[in-house]
Amino acid sequence: MNDLKFDPRRAPAGMAALRTLAEEKAGAMEVPPSVLGTPEEAARVFHELRVHQIELEMQNEELRRAQVELEATRARYFDLYELAPVGYCTLSEHGLILEANLTASTLLGVSRSKLVMQPITRFIFKADQDIYYLHRKRLFETAEAQECELRLVKPDGTLFFAHLTATAARADDGAPVGRVVLSDITEHKQAELALQRSEERYRRIVETAQEGIWLLDAEANTIYVNRCLAELLGYSADEMIGVHLLHFMDEKAREEALSLLERRRQGISEQHEFKFRRKDGTSIWTKLSTNAIMSENGSFLGALGMVVDLSAQKQAERCQNAAQIRLETMLRLYEHPESTQQELFTAALEAVVRGTRSELGFIGFFDQAETVMSATLWTERAMEHCEVDHRPVQFPVESAGLWAEPVRQRKVVLVNDYEAPDPRKTGLPVGHAPMRRFLGVPLLKHDRTVLLCGLANKEEEYDQEDVTQVALFLEQLWSLFERTQAKSRLRFSEEKFSKVFRTSPYAIILSRPEDGAFVEVNDAFSTMTGYTREEALASGSIALGLWVDLEERRKVIEHLGKGEVVHGWETRFRRKDGTTFLARFSSQLLHLDDETYVFSSIDDITEQRRSETALKVALAEKEVLFKEVHHRVKNNLAIVSAMLSLQARGEVDPQVAIRLRDATNRVKSMSLVHELLYSSEDLTRIDLVLYLRSLIKHLSTGLTDRKALLQLEETEGQLWLDLNEAVPCGLILNELITNSLKHGNGKDRQSVIEVSAAMQEGELVFRVHDQNRSRDQVTMTEPTEPGLGLRIIMNLVEQLGGTMETVHPATGGTSTVVRFKPRT
Repeated sequence: MNDLKFDPRRAPAGMAALRTLAEEKAGAMEVPPSVLGTPEEAARVFHELRVHQIELEMQNEELRRAQVELEATRARYFDLYELAPVGYCTLSEHGLILEANLTASTLLGVSRSKLVMQPITRFIFKADQDIYYLHRKRLFETAEAQECELRLVKPDGTLFFAHLTATAARADDGAPVGRVVLSDITEHKQAELALQRSEERYRRIVETAQEGIWLLDAEANTIYVNRCLAELLGYSADEMIGVHLLHFMDEKAREEALSLLERRRQGISEQHEFKFRRKDGTSIWTKLSTNAIMSENGSFLGALGMVVDLSAQKQAERCQNAAQIRLETMLRLYEHPESTQQELFTAALEAVVRGTRSELGFIGFFDQAETVMSATLWTERAMEHCEVDHRPVQFPVESAGLWAEPVRQRKVVLVNDYEAPDPRKTGLPVGHAPMRRFLGVPLLKHDRTVLLCGLANKEEEYDQEDVTQVALFLEQLWSLFERTQAKSRLRFSEEKFSKVFRTSPYAIILSRPEDGAFVEVNDAFSTMTGYTREEALASGSIALGLWVDLEERRKVIEHLGKGEVVHGWETRFRRKDGTTFLARFSSQLLHLDDETYVFSSIDDITEQRRSETALKVALAEKEVLFKEVHHRVKNNLAIVSAMLSLQARGEVDPQVAIRLRDATNRVKSMSLVHELLYSSEDLTRIDLVLYLRSLIKHLSTGLTDRKALLQLEETEGQLWLDLNEAVPCGLILNELITNSLKHGNGKDRQSVIEVSAAMQEGELVFRVHDQNRSRDQVTMTEPTEPGLGLRIIMNLVEQLGGTMETVHPATGGTSTVVRFKPRT
């Protein structure tokens, strides 16, 4: 019975309690008498048997309950494992599938019997194999749970996305395995890809949008900007992130922006124009559409803005506005051509200031040398702000400051920060209007500055468009000014021409070439012909019989038709009373208003011809008288010369004889002048070359020896002297030649005396050269009266306003040269 004894130490877990419970039930049962052993022993054995029986029954009951629970557990396991919505697999360390649930086999498209011991890589898309190998490597190396997403392929080629969650474990034999959960995430992945594509599409739309997109948080800090907005403001997108909205505007715009932000916080969405400040400090006008972003409970989360660049539109509006102002101003000025220069430029200046939205402005005029600006015009507003006590009317360019730079540089000067240091500025006079910005535009004509327009204190910065508008304005203004000036000059010219036409002493007519009909005649024509203006205009030269010889008119029209001008023709015309008169006639074609006319002038020369005839007769008589006078003077001088010559020949004293011969030569030199004038047709002048020939011939005849030879160098052309110059020249030459003959003769050889005359640089130069005369022989003295010849020559040279000098050429001899400037 010992082997039936219950040993609690060897009982499985829970069996000790079962034994205790069996003993409690056996103690309550009646013990039957025993035939084996003692009663006590029999009772004990019976008790053991009874306890064991009860224990067995209880074990059976427990087994039945455990079986029921096991069946329930198996059912739950089947539901949780086999019918789970995800696939479960157990993988070996080498990636073989050890077991898998139904969902896994369904996902992979293979029955479980065929799935076991298959490598999992068989079902992994080739391009995702590396993902799996890395996943498995990390799992078994770290023994930590791993996750990955990859694509799996069914045997039929169907591809689907799966999510793998793996944990490391041990098999019953202790080998490492991986418990893998497979989830089909194809729909999720497709939705995610669709969302990514959608986000990418919207991102591309936002990034490539032509409008700027600006997202702000509740504090008006920048959360997001697209590329268009960043470029619009001159920043990169990263530079703008986190920056407050107010940073991108000037002080004035910030006040407006704060008011608009308050409206956004109230949930108000609206559209308006707004000016932002770019990174480089310039301003830009935009069209801003803003929407408030509110939470479900109505709290303000931020704002979304759509920003459109209005620069081109604003510029177009500015151009249109400036052009409209310019057009209206010029049209008004053209409609009032009687406007004065002051009125013209004042109206233009006010218009250009208004067109550029400036506060101050002026227009200056320049002299021919561009050294002074004067007649300056200022706008009324500029005068209101100016408190300068003494305003100048002229401004020197050389000492001026910034305003004169456009003139000095001959180009536009634009300064948008007048307070910044600039070496070109010389300071403003006390009381001058304050300056914030300045624009100076010169107008150059024929490389000269004629106008300068200066503008100041535009609210915004001046730009190239302002320069263009001002330049156009100045061009049109100058064109109008020149047109006005031309009209004024034309009006003055017309008035002057009309006055000259009416009051001219010559008869002036305008007629048609084809029929001679008069278009206009002046008062002198009526006086000259006897026809009134009305009678002349009603007919014509042919109808009135004005031409004595119509053939003359035909010839005139023929010459004019060839493009020639008829000038100074003499012909006869007929007056109204039938009498004729001799006239000098000039004519030319004149084109007016696409019509061709004959413009003619007639001068009555009848009396002139009579006077000319009388004058010719009188001149002929005077010439006869002048010739007679010269003839008598010549004869008288010849008598004097002959008497002196006779006296010299009869004189015993040789010195007196010499003096008488000198006086004879002097008289002869004067007589030759009158002799030449008497034989010449021109009674006012003589030919100097002929005179020299006659004088040398006369002096050569009087030589007592042949040791001197007088020669005249031939001179090209003719040298003319009037009567007042001829006589002094003859006396000077006579003295020079006589002096050389008396004092320069060679002792052993013949002396050659050369005489020449020529015009040099407007002066008459005559020279007497003695080849044998040395320096110590130069004298102008006479034996009894020293220096008489020299004094005569010097007085005569001074009378002619000339000079005299004695020179000694390198070739030898001595030359005396006299120079003076003839009157004719």
